[in-house]
Formats: sequence, C-alpha cells, structure tokens
Amino acid sequence: MKKRVIAILMTAIMCCLQLAGFVPAEKVKAAYSVTEEDIYYRCPEYLDNKAYDNYMVRCEERIEKGMATINDAEGLGASILYSLQNGANIIISELASLAGIGQSTKDKLNKEVVYQLIQAYLSSDTSATDTASQIGNAYSTISDAYNVANATDLYNYKESLKSSSVNLSGNQVDKLVDMYTEADTFSKILGYAGDAQKAIKIITAYIEMQDMDLVVLNKLDDAFSSMDSEFSGAIRSIMSDRTSDFLTFAKKNYLQDEVIKKMVSVVAKYGSSPVLFVKNVCTNILGKIYKSFCPTADQIIQAGMCQAYTYLARNKVNQLRKEFKNGKASEDKIEQYKLVYGFYITTMKTTMDKVAGCVNGSDKSVKQALKSWAGSLSGFTYAAYMERCRSEASADVSAGRLKISGNTVTRKTSDGTTIDENYDSTESIKARLAAIKQKYPPNQGVTWKGDWGGARQCFGFARMVFYFLYGKNMPANYYPNACYQYQQNSGVNKVGQLTGNFTAAQVQQLFAQAKIGDVIQASITASSGQHTMIFTGLTSKGITVYDCNAAVNGCAPGGCGINEWERSYSELAKGTYGYGSSNGGITIYRADNYASIYGDGDDVFYDDSANFIIENGVLVKYTGWQPFVEIPDTVTAIGKEAFLNNKTMMYVLIPDSVKSIGESAFKGCTSLLSVSVPDSVESIGNSAFEGCTSMGYAYLPNNAKYTVIKSSLFRGCGCLAEIDIPSQLLEIKEGAFGNCSSLVSIELPNSIETLGDEYGPVAYGPGGAFQNCTLLQEINIPKNLQFLGAYTFYGCSSLNNICISKNITKTGYYGNFFAKCESLECITFEEGITYLPEGLFHNCASLKEIDLPYTITEIGNGAFSGCKNLKEINLPRGVRKIGDNYGNVVSGVGGCFQGCISLKEIRLPKELMYLGAYSFNGCTNLETVEINKKINEVGYYANVFSNCPALKTILFENGITKIPNELFAGCNGLKKIEIPQTVTVVGSGAFKNCILLKEVKIPDSVKEIDANAFADCVNIEEFNFPDTISILGSGVLKGCTKLKKIRLPKTLTKIPNSMFMECSSLENIVTDEQIIEIGAFAYKDCVQLSKIDLKDSNVRGIGEYAFSGCSGLTKVDMGNQIETLGDYTFEGCNNLEEILLSAAIKIIPRGSFQACSKLENIILTNGIQEVEEDAFKECTNLREIFIPYKTKKIGTLCFSYLDILLIRGVAGSYAEQYATENDIAFVAQEIATEEVTLTETELTLGRNTEYQLTAGLSPMDSTDEVTWSSSDEKVAKVDQTGKIQAIAAGTAVITAKAGEKTATCKVTVNIPMTSIYLNKTSIELNSIGDSYQLSASYSPSDAEGTIIWKSEDEGIASVDQTGKVTAVGKGTTTITASCGNVIGTCTVVSKGVSNGSEIVPSPSPQPSLEPKPDNQPANTPKPSLIPQLTTAGTVAQPSRTPMSIDQISKDGGNGANNTVALVKINKIKGLVVKNQKKFKVKVIWKKLTNISGYQIQYAPNKKFKKAKSKTVKSTSVTLKKLKKKKTYFVRVRAYKLVDGKKVYGKWSAVKKVKIKK
Repeated sequence: MKKRVIAILMTAIMCCLQLAGFVPAEKVKAAYSVTEEDIYYRCPEYLDNKAYDNYMVRCEERIEKGMATINDAEGLGASILYSLQNGANIIISELASLAGIGQSTKDKLNKEVVYQLIQAYLSSDTSATDTASQIGNAYSTISDAYNVANATDLYNYKESLKSSSVNLSGNQVDKLVDMYTEADTFSKILGYAGDAQKAIKIITAYIEMQDMDLVVLNKLDDAFSSMDSEFSGAIRSIMSDRTSDFLTFAKKNYLQDEVIKKMVSVVAKYGSSPVLFVKNVCTNILGKIYKSFCPTADQIIQAGMCQAYTYLARNKVNQLRKEFKNGKASEDKIEQYKLVYGFYITTMKTTMDKVAGCVNGSDKSVKQALKSWAGSLSGFTYAAYMERCRSEASADVSAGRLKISGNTVTRKTSDGTTIDENYDSTESIKARLAAIKQKYPPNQGVTWKGDWGGARQCFGFARMVFYFLYGKNMPANYYPNACYQYQQNSGVNKVGQLTGNFTAAQVQQLFAQAKIGDVIQASITASSGQHTMIFTGLTSKGITVYDCNAAVNGCAPGGCGINEWERSYSELAKGTYGYGSSNGGITIYRADNYASIYGDGDDVFYDDSANFIIENGVLVKYTGWQPFVEIPDTVTAIGKEAFLNNKTMMYVLIPDSVKSIGESAFKGCTSLLSVSVPDSVESIGNSAFEGCTSMGYAYLPNNAKYTVIKSSLFRGCGCLAEIDIPSQLLEIKEGAFGNCSSLVSIELPNSIETLGDEYGPVAYGPGGAFQNCTLLQEINIPKNLQFLGAYTFYGCSSLNNICISKNITKTGYYGNFFAKCESLECITFEEGITYLPEGLFHNCASLKEIDLPYTITEIGNGAFSGCKNLKEINLPRGVRKIGDNYGNVVSGVGGCFQGCISLKEIRLPKELMYLGAYSFNGCTNLETVEINKKINEVGYYANVFSNCPALKTILFENGITKIPNELFAGCNGLKKIEIPQTVTVVGSGAFKNCILLKEVKIPDSVKEIDANAFADCVNIEEFNFPDTISILGSGVLKGCTKLKKIRLPKTLTKIPNSMFMECSSLENIVTDEQIIEIGAFAYKDCVQLSKIDLKDSNVRGIGEYAFSGCSGLTKVDMGNQIETLGDYTFEGCNNLEEILLSAAIKIIPRGSFQACSKLENIILTNGIQEVEEDAFKECTNLREIFIPYKTKKIGTLCFSYLDILLIRGVAGSYAEQYATENDIAFVAQEIATEEVTLTETELTLGRNTEYQLTAGLSPMDSTDEVTWSSSDEKVAKVDQTGKIQAIAAGTAVITAKAGEKTATCKVTVNIPMTSIYLNKTSIELNSIGDSYQLSASYSPSDAEGTIIWKSEDEGIASVDQTGKVTAVGKGTTTITASCGNVIGTCTVVSKGVSNGSEIVPSPSPQPSLEPKPDNQPANTPKPSLIPQLTTAGTVAQPSRTPMSIDQISKDGGNGANNTVALVKINKIKGLVVKNQKKFKVKVIWKKLTNISGYQIQYAPNKKFKKAKSKTVKSTSVTLKKLKKKKTYFVRVRAYKLVDGKKVYGKWSAVKKVKIKK
C-alpha cells in the first residue's frame, strides 16, 4: 500500500511539472506502470489477453486436425486385423471341436490366438518388415485384437456370456464385462472419445509419460496439494503407476487366466499348427500393414495423454480467471494461476510435438503445420504473457482510459467523462459500437452539436467514435482535396484508396477489405471538402456507415443529424455522392492497435485477400493486419520486403505454389511465431526472416535446388528453438542464425561445404553464421566442410564440445570461429586430419588442454590465439610448420598461440622447420621453451616469443645456427642467456626489450649480430663482443640504460648507427684504435657523457645526431683528424661549454650545435669553407665566433641572437661581409701562427694512391694561410688542400707552411701487390704422400713483398713455402698464398689412399725473411693506414683487397709469369655507324670515364677475319678507303693502361654498314 501511495504521489508531481513546462509528456507516461498485483486485484479483465488466447485456440485446432489424421490410419489397421481374425477362426473352431470346448472357452482361446499372432510377428524374420521394432510396443494392435475377440457391443457381450454353454456365475460374467470395458476404453482413447479424466488415470497406469517436464508436475503437485484437491488428484494420477512394456502387462492381466492356461495345454496335444499358420501366413500381412502405418502405440497414447493434460490446464486457467473477475483474488490463487498457465503452455507445445510425431508420413502438410505451431510456442511464457497484460493496462493508464486509485478502478475519457462499462476492452467491436449507438442513437433525429478536439460535424463525430472504439484520437490534420489522406498517419494505417474516375465494381473491391470500425474519408472535389464516416457493415448492394451529416433534414440549428444508413457502390462511384469524379477519392483507414484490441474484429465482413498486392504471380506487398495470414495459391513468388515490419501477423501459411521468397520478405515481423516453408520453394533471399523475434520454429524446404541458406536469414530470431535443415544443403552464409539465443541444437547435414564468410561482423558484416547462439550446446561439424567462416560460433557460450573435420582447409580472415565459447572444453579431431586452419580456436577462453592427433603436420596462424586458460598442449612430432610470415601484422587472429596466458611450457616438435611470426607472443606465463635445431625459417615479422615476461629458461637443441629476428623480444622474465657454440647469427631484435636480462654470453662462433638485437635491455651493465664478429647492426645496444662497460670486436672500424643511443649510464665513448667512424645516432641521449676526447683516436667521421641530446656533455676535443660531421651532431647538448674543432673539417653541417645553450664562444678552424643553416640556432649564450678567411658561405638562421653576437675574422673576408649584411658586430684581426702540426709526420703509401693530410694551426684563430709543397714531385705530389698523390717508388717530404712556421711529413711510396693467381684453383691427390707443386703469379709485376703459403687443415694436406702441396689425410682443405691482405686460393681434395707409410703433418715452414713490425713479410709494401674520405661523410676503408674482375686480357709475351691486370672496364654503348662521301664511314659512340682509349675493329665478315684495327682516345673515328657496295661489320672496345700494359673491356654490339658512293 505504501508503494502504491508513493507511486500516486510521483505521478501527481510529474503531471505538475509537465504543466509547468519542465517535463516532456512522454516522461509522464513512463512515470506510472501497472503492476502484476494491479492486474489480479484491480483490473483482472486484462488477464483475457486476446493475442495469446486466440493463438492457443488455433493451436488446439491444429492438434485436432492431427488427431483426425491418426484416427484414419488406425481405422485402416483395425479393418485388416478383423480380416486376420476371421482367417484364424477356422483353426480355432477346429481346435475347439477337437477339444470339446464350449463357446466361452473358445472366446478366451480367441484371445490366446491373437496373442500368439502378435508374438509370432515379433519373433519373425525382421526382413519381413521395416517396422518390427515399432510393433514391440504396438498397443493399438492389442486393443484392436480385444475388439475382434470380443463382442463389439457391451450389452450383447454380457448377454452372450449369460447364455453361453459354459455355466458362468454372475460374478464371472461381471468380471469378463469389466475386462471388456477397460479394453474398450483403450479403444475409445485411441479415437479420443469418452471421459478424458478417466482416460488419463487408465493410460498412465500402464504407459510411462516421456519427455514431459516432471519438474513442472512436481511443482504443481506441491502447489495444489493443500489448495485444490481435484486438480492435485488428477496430477498425481498422471504421475503414478507407469510402465512402458504394455505387452507384458496385457499378457499378465488379460491373457493368462486359468481357463486359457488349460486351453493352452489342450492345444499343445494337437501340435503347433496355429503358430505355424501365424508365422507363415499372417506375419507378411502384418508387415505390409505397418510399413504404411508408422506411429507406435506408445506415441499415440502419449499424444492423447498430453492432450488431456492441456485440456485440464486450460479449464483450470479459465476457472481461475472467473474467480479473479468475481473478486476472489488471493495470493494462493495467484500462485496457482502462475503454475497452471505455465503448465498450460508446456503441455500445449508437448502435445503438438507428440501429435506431429504420430502423423509422420501420413500427411506431410499437417505434420509441418504442427511442428511450426509448436515451435512458435517457444516464445510463450507466463512472464511474457503477464508483461503484455501489464503493458496494455499501462498504456490505458497513460492515455487516461484507466485510473487506479487504491482499490478503486474507473475508466474515463480524456475530458473526464466516465465511460460506460460496456466499453470494456474485452468485448467485441460490435458490442462496443452498439454501446456507442445506444448513447448516440442513429436515425432518431438526434443531433450532435459538440466538437472533439476542435473538430466539428462529421469529422469531429467520427473522431469521438474512433476514440471510444480504440482509446486514442485519430489524426486531426489532413489534405482537404479530392485525393484525401492524412498529412501524418500517426495512429492509423491506410487499408486502401481509390482516386480519380472509378467504377462501382472497384468500390466493391475496395470495401471487401473493410472491417467494422474503419474510418472512411471521401470527397468529390477540392472545393467540396471531405466527408468522414464509420464503416459498420456490408449489404448486398453496398455498405452501411455511421456518421453525422449537416445536410440531413430536421437537424437542430448548428447540429448534425446522426444516422446509420446504406450507401450503394454505384452512388459512391458516380451516383448521388459521386466520389468517383476526376478529382474525387475514397480512403479507408484502420486504427494501428485494432488487432491488439479486437483480434480479427469478429471476422464478419473481413476478406483478407484484398490485402495481397500481386503482380504477375509475385506477392509485392501485404497490407493487412490479420494475425493469421494465408497466402493465396496463385502466388508463385513472395517479393522483396512483402511483409516487412508487419507487427500483427502471428502465423503465415505459404502455399506449395510459391517457388521463391525475396530478400527481407518477412524481416521485422516481430509477432510471427513460426514458419513452414513448403518444399516447392527453391530460393530464399537474404534476411528473409531476420528480426522475427517471436519465431520459435522454422521448416526449410527440402529439395535439390535449395542448397544455400543465405545471409542473415534468421538473424535476431531470439526465440527460435527448433529448425529443420534440408539434407542437400551446401552452404550456410554469414549471420544466418546470428543471435538466435534460444537455439539449443541443430543438425547440420554432411553435405555442407561452407559456413559463413571471411569477415563475420567486421566491416559492418552481419556476423558469424551462428554468432551469439548462447544456448547452443552441441553441433556437428559436417564432414564435407571445407570453409569455416569468421565468427561462425562466436559467443556460443553454452557450446561444450566440437569435432573438427579433416576436410577444413580454409578459414575466414578475421577468425574468432569459436571465440567466447565459454563452455567449450572438449575438442576432438577427425581421424586423418593434417592441418588446423588459421584462427580455428581463436579466443576459446575455456580450453585448458589440447591433445592433437599425430597426423597433423601444419598449424595455421592464430589457431589457438587468445586461449587464455590453455595450460597444456602436446605438439605432435610430425608438425613441420606453425603459423605464417605475418602473425598479427596482417591477420586478424594473431600468432598461433598468441595470448595463451596460462601456457607455462612448450616443447617445439623435433621436425618443426618453420615457426611463424608472433607464434607465442603475449604468453605471459610461459616459463620454459625448448628450441629444436631443424628450424630453418621464421616468419618475416618474427616476434615469436615477444612479450613473454615469465620466460626464464631457453633450451637450445645442439646444432642451431641462428637466433631469428625478434625471437625472444619482450621476454621480460629472461635474466640470463647463453648462446650455443653453433650459432653464427643473432637476428635483429632477437632479445629486444628483455628488461630483466643482465648476463649475456656470446660464443666465438657468432659472426653477425643484427640491428637492435639487445635494444632496450635496461638491466645489462656490461657487454663483451667476441672478435669473431664481422657484422654488427645498428642499435644493437640501444636503450640499455644501465650499460657502463663495453668491449667491441677488434674487427670493428665503425660504431654502428644508434649503437649506444639512450644508454643513459654510459660515461665514456669507445675510441679503440681500429675505430675510424662513429655512426649516426650512435650516442644520442647518452646523458652521462661529460667529455669527448678524440685527438688521439683514428676517428675520421661522425654521423648525424651522433651526440644529440647528450645533456651532460661539457667539452669536446676533436683533434685534427676528424674530417666530417653529420647534421645535428651535437644538437641539444645544453651543457656543452667548450668545443675544439678539427682542422680537417671543411663544412659545419646543418644544426650541428643547435640548442647548445651554454656555448659562449667558438673558433672555426682555418679549413672550414661553409657553415650550413641552423648550425648554431638557439645557442642562447653564444657571444663570439671566429670565422676563417676560407669560409665562403653561411646558411640561413645559422645564428639566433644576432644582437649579442660578435664575429671575428680577416678584414675583407666573407665573414665581414656576412656580419655587415646581417647587422652583426665584426672585429677584423691578424693573428700570427705560432705552431703548425700535421695529422701525420710519416706515411707509407702504395703507388697511385692518395691521402689527405691536414695542418693544424696554433692558435686556432690564426689568420695565416697554409701553403703546401713536395720535395720530390716525381715520387709524391701535394695540392694546396693537403691532398697527397703517390707517383712512383721512393721518398719525398711534404711541407706545410703558415706564416713563418712549417711542419713536414715524410712520405715513402712503395708498390704493393694487388692480386695473386695460382696456376691451379683445385687439385686432387689420390694417395697419402702424393704431392703437387703450385706456383703463384701476381700483379703488378714490380710489386714488393713475399708470398706466404698456408693450409687451412694440415691434417688433410700440408704446403711448404715453395708451394709444394702434400697429401696427409682424407678430406678437403684450402691452400692460400697471401701477401698482406691479398690472397690466392686452391682447393685440395685428398682421397686418403694409404701407401703403407705414415706422414706426420708439421707446421708449414716460415719465410726466410723476418716480417716487419707491421706484421707484413719482408719486401711487402706497407699499405696506407689512413684511408681517403668519400662523399657524404663516409669513411673509406684502406684498399687491401683485389679489385673485382671484369675483363682479363694478356697483352704481349707468353710465359708462366706473365702479369694479368685486373680492372673493371664497362662495355661501350650507343655505337652508331654512318655512311660518308668518298667511301668513308663515320663511327661514333658514348664516352666512358676512367679509361685510357678505344680500339675500333672492322671487317667484311661477321667473324672479323682479317679485321683491321684503329686505336684512338676520342669517341669518334672516320674509316677510309673502304670498298664500294661492300658490307662492313664494326665494333669498339675500351682499354686502360695498367702498369704499362693495356687491359681491354668487352666488345660493343656489332653494327653493319653497306658502302655507298
């Protein structure tokens, strides 16, 4: 009561707020909702819900039709059994005569014969019939047998017993009559006659009820045990004395009395002829009967019993409703009603299922209809029923038609008028209209003067009637013209319309659609306005209407006469009223809540056929509002959107004439409860039944042409619980059953090859084929399935087991096939399966373990990704491939086991050769991994074990040679790694971001460590690279923030790009003597670096951003050997105070010292020629800069604060000009040189090599110019930049002079070897002890040095210092002849055949001359240690290896020691040959660089026999004295002089020319 008062107060408050303009009207409507308590105690009339009640009545009609079909079959069976019995009587009579027995005993014997007949059939050969098992419980056979063995009429039977020759007592007669009565009752039950309650008690005494909800029965028993003894007794009798073996019961109770026992023994004396007769003759006859008669006795009895349940529940529902309406509502009655109504729905559905099972093949259309209606009941529940009752009452409250105040209930109009109780919504529309006519009687001179919502006369009157009929106002705004219609059809639906000229026949057809209470709008012309009427019925000639009309005679002034009269079709068309004029029209409207209030509207005048718009056999649109729709059999196709969003249709009958159903044909039919598509339909369009939220059952056509269930066919059918899938189906498309949340099971035929598509719900797709079927528990994967679409079973949270077909070879791109299948724990695989497709079990969160079959050889990408509870998986030994190149980079499902966060250990299969990208990425609890040695390829994007923070133990199988790219990147639990001795390459990012990794051991076998291999390993403090490493990628130790100590390989000449970037604990840079270059970003953001001293290093170049962001850096000393700087080298070093630039630098690059805010002054060394843009930008404290006289260019925005800057330089220099142009203070100065220093004081150069010498001046801002000179230019030359060119062997002194000061460098020029050639590149020695003398030649021929011979494996072959090779053992080795870094090689194969002697290998003898201190042999020229700089700041390596071979040419002389010059000479291109006058030809070609000249050859034949040659240095030549009309062939090649000899390139393409005059 307290809640009721609060609700009323809240409603009043909301109404006040609405009047004040603060709350919208729709909020007020939602403020009050009728409760379930209100329905029972205050307005129980709402319990009579027509929508539900009418549907249940229709269900009972379908049951009765099904039972009639069963009865027909039963009658056929009984008639045949009669014939059988007549045949058996001959034998029985003979037996009776022989035994001397009377009629009564004969009758009993008749029972035994029938029993034997049945028993013989049951034990006969099963090949006699296909239905032997069905006869096992053939109750109907026994029942009919009793009928033929006894009198068919109870009275006659009793009389025959009394008059029989067997002297039976009265008690015996009564007993036999009782036996007959019970047997006859069974027969009546089969025909559904007699008392239903008695039938229930009898049947359930013998037959167990199957598939009934016993929980419901127990609840009913408990609920009614103390409330309703009658109903409780009936339920208890249903639940008691069950048995399923009726044959045993019948024999025990009916066929084995004492008399029969005696007769059996008598019959036995005369042999077994009756039994033989039964077996040999009757069995085949019975078999034929039951081939066509399918239902078993159990099925029939259960169907009848269920029907009795339904009647019992229905009667109880109606009884309780009457009690509520009579004011007898109470809590115990309400509880009874809830239970009974729920039981009513359950038994109704079960009965329909049972009857459908009995019908079987006897009438397919009846069976389909039963299953369809039974399926539709899936959406019927007590809760849904009560919600509908409450919502209808709440709607009336909101509209002002129903008012509840405490226990007082009144119904009023919106203006406060109390409505007569005849307006009860449970009455029919005829009763409602009659009540209105009683208040406003027609044809009695009554005048209506009022208005309704501002509307007067006919329109206002019609609006008033409309309101009383439907509880709502019809629209007030309309178009006042002949083609009348509402501007807004709110609250009404247009039924039909005629405009322009039309006939009486057309008017008749229009009104065939009308229902009582429809609104008629009509007008003649635009100026005549319109007339509004209420349709009340049809006559033989026209219609009757209820209206008021101002034109009626006798109306009171200002009023309209109320009438109900007939208007003929002809008058409406062209007669008195003539609405059928050129500008006239008639429109029929119906309230949109008509069906929910009145159902079919009494069905008196309604003809639904007029609502079907059919064009050439295609049903284009259905415009009706019937709950039960039967499509005409003239329809051959149902068009697109024909029933779209129909909210009232509950059932539709589709005829066999229909061949196709269009797209979205029934989409949004939210009241449609079931559908049975006939087998005639060959295609059903996309979304045909999508959003049919009440549909519980569906039958799809079973024919050869219907092979595809199209996209979204039943998507969103949340009540769909059962569906029959055709047996010949090939494909179920995406979203077909999406969100069918009531679907528990579905049987898919093995013919299906495709389920879903590539995308599922991605890219606005409709989703997976069975996505979010939350009650689906089990589904068979078809054996022929080849394609499994994305998201197919996504969100099937009740699915608990699945079997994977071996034929699945392709899967949808975005995976998620079983994602969010929270109950899926058991997976089995079809025998012989070899491949698990991509994303197969992606995101199956409940999987805990997987046992894969041994036949699997490949596991697709993302097959188990996201299985967060997967703890164990045994990968079969035969698996050779896991995942693909991309992992989650391209695929939507990720790596194979990506995100398996419960996986702790994995052992890769022994035969595994390929491990895909991201395979175990994100396995956050993975602790141990064993890597096999056969892995030879990893996915392109690697990251195999990235983001595995718990991974602490990595076991490598012996023989592994490479740690692939990013294999263990992000393994945040890894603390120590020891790379196996067999590994030669550590791939890029292999251990990147292993944040706990502290100790790394790299063996000498490693030759290559690629980019970022150990980047962001923030706990590494020390790192040692073995000297065997020849390749070190960029950023190997980038981001190692605790790194303090480093040892680089001695072979390394360059600090790789980004090598120590962001190593914030590094305090010193590496300046080992072999380092000649610091790469880009090498030390960027190393904030602990304080000083950089390069003056004693060999570093020649520093890359871009190399020291950018080194905020702790205060001083940099470059010495004088640094030649190049990259852009932004020291950008952002905001504590840098002092920098000493190298004298060798010629350019200060862009942004080199940008944002060095503490730099106050700087001296640009005298070799600097250019300062690029932004070089000193944002140097906020830069006060002074010295710019030398050689500087000729300064870039834009080079300095930021010009007003505080002072430039010092030489008067008249570019520096002064720049200062003047930019308004910068300038001071001219002359500062004498005090000392000159050179980068080298002694050099050894190879002939024809160059070297850049740099002079440093002290003080650095000296203004003297440096000049250069050579003491012997025949040996070495020097230009005025300090570049030395070695000319010939000898010694020269190079002098640099500045002012009065000089410095010198002694240059020795020698002739080094550039190539070595052996007379054999391979030899074969058969026996141990065999030898072969190798010889070596070299170039240039005047080179200095000694060749050293060496064997790679002296256990196979040895070599002495003369080149003699001797076989020592079996195998293959390499012999090398070397001088410095120049080598020649020969492969030696020793077959190892023993000659009986033993050769003990000894070290190769050393050369006779002692090696010089530079470790080169005596007489070997010392190569330059100082390389030349190339463009873009790259430091070139010393030339210590032979040049590439392009062409080998021998020019002059024959002999073993001829020198072969090796140079690269390009082939001539662009050869053109042109005729000239006087038998001449001009030859032209494209110029080549770095060559000495060209050789031209020409001849009168292609093979250039007797060819003539010319040698020139230009790119053209004229050939003279050629023969007339002769064809010549011409070719050209270039040559170069090397050590005085010509080395030729390849010939050009041959050109031919015919000589003219």
